[in-house]
Amino acid sequence: MKESFSPQAGKGNIGCLFTFLILAVAGYLGYKFIPHVVSYFELKDAASEIAVQYAARLGRPDSPELSTIQGAVYSKAQQLQIPLKRQDIQVTRDDDRINIIVHYSVVVDLPRYPYEVKFNFAVHN
Repeated sequence: MKESFSPQAGKGNIGCLFTFLILAVAGYLGYKFIPHVVSYFELKDAASEIAVQYAARLGRPDSPELSTIQGAVYSKAQQLQIPLKRQDIQVTRDDDRINIIVHYSVVVDLPRYPYEVKFNFAVHN
């Protein structure tokens, strides 16, 4: 009996292996990047809440100093283990509005080289 070989023999296994490889790479990158993205959004939400909280006290005798607001944002960044310096946080005041601008970067260690991810946001009350 003669055996016949199909030109598609084995292609199903290669496609499955390729799909698995793509999923593994996506999972690994998610494992490396997602914690930093989640921390970014948590800090952004906290900074927005801090701006609202301190803006409510503007014009009163216990009106906050800009350095106090900067310290509150910095403290939250430390809680979230974000590598942020105080000079990465800019706080300004316009009449009854508090603006908070934050710039920082995180280095993600990938197998071949470190990759720097830059995060920036601006919030106000």
